[in-house]
Amino acid sequence: MRRSACLALLLAWAGATQAEEVVFYRCTDAHDNLTVQNQPCPKGMRQEKKIVQGVGRAPAQGPGAAPVAPAAAVPPTAPAAASLPAAAPVAAAPDPPTAPAQTAPRLPPPALYACTRYDQQRYLGEVAEPAPRCVPLPTTSLDGSPDKTGGSACEVLRDRCDALPEAGACDAWQNYVAEAETHWRFAVPEHAEPLRQEFLRRQQVLEASSCGAPDQKVP
Repeated sequence: MRRSACLALLLAWAGATQAEEVVFYRCTDAHDNLTVQNQPCPKGMRQEKKIVQGVGRAPAQGPGAAPVAPAAAVPPTAPAAASLPAAAPVAAAPDPPTAPAQTAPRLPPPALYACTRYDQQRYLGEVAEPAPRCVPLPTTSLDGSPDKTGGSACEVLRDRCDALPEAGACDAWQNYVAEAETHWRFAVPEHAEPLRQEFLRRQQVLEASSCGAPDQKVP
């Protein structure tokens, strides 16, 4: 079954990483073309609705203020028999100036490539030259009839990949992360965990890059 995913819809799914419920709709037309979106399917398409919990981070909670114990009363002391002149206070040396905090620059995310398979299906990837594919070929006997002896042959084909422009790197990576989340959400249970780990890996790469959160300060 051939699958197609709209670029604008994948951008909307990138917000699903917050801790809230997210609704996905799997829409299949009469030609078995699949579309995943966050709105009900158009009339005439088969619809599968799935409500999932978004992946997010819980806000950090500051520690509660510890109660301050009352100061213990100091009993009065008897006056000294003979008072000595107090020594002059010694001025404390000033603290050295504190160096200003430096901002750790964030680097752009790794390059992504738009690749096309031998059957014209397109996908995003992180490798400029993916491993070749061995596409099965029909085999025939010496007389030209179909081979029934169990022989096999294949044609080695390579995917065509083009690097995406740097100007759209952030949008491309958001689509790349949303694609991984969609594969994980709709996976069968025995395949869900590896797909979840791949989604988390892509999300971590995106957040650690210049496309993620604002720069953090290091002391």
